[in-house]
Amino acid sequence: MSSVVLEATSEYLDDLKNFKFLLEYVGFRVHILERIALDELTKGKVLIIAAKKYEMYTMDEISLILRAIHGGLGALILLDPESSPSFDSTSEILNEAGIFVSEYNVREPTETVLVHLTNINKNHRITSGVDELIAESPKALMLLRRGGKKLSILVRSSKNHNPPEAIVSCATHLGNGRIVVFSSWSIANNELLNYGQNALFLISSIYWLAGLMPGHGLLDRINEALRRVSKS
Repeated sequence: MSSVVLEATSEYLDDLKNFKFLLEYVGFRVHILERIALDELTKGKVLIIAAKKYEMYTMDEISLILRAIHGGLGALILLDPESSPSFDSTSEILNEAGIFVSEYNVREPTETVLVHLTNINKNHRITSGVDELIAESPKALMLLRRGGKKLSILVRSSKNHNPPEAIVSCATHLGNGRIVVFSSWSIANNELLNYGQNALFLISSIYWLAGLMPGHGLLDRINEALRRVSKS
């Protein structure tokens, strides 16, 4: 059984309990990060940073996270659109990979809170089976392409969104590690995990980050996990 490490602002961990159940149901052991230290960060193949709201890492902690990623750790970074980029430290981690968080939130023409994302790259392993993602006010991302870095855009806003065709998710390599970023952690919260193909996107991201191939019947296990949490 492979392991992942979950890092979140403690008061919001309960908002991720269905996501944690999903991870465990499809076969991952989940460690809740207790402190930023190499021995903690490397308890799993993948570090998941989600629901970090108005909480800053120290420069030493940022350095340790980047060191772990360069050393081969995968990182799934689910941004908090309220506090990013000015009031959290995940932006500084992403900047190392040439990914920058703008001040702009993607909006529907009707200005509804939920944004339906269907402009999805079907040529990447993570998103090949994903038709729609639904999230709250994702941030628009900007990319600085650096020589030698392989960077894939996974999801953009649609032409009718504001701003149109903005990047909201991408995947890249950093040293020996990999990074996937999605610009609103709401896709993993208890309310929206079962919307669209949010759950499939998250689990596929983790398999890719860990360098693993999903086994037969993964989609059935995801759907069964979602059925179980919807009844609880």
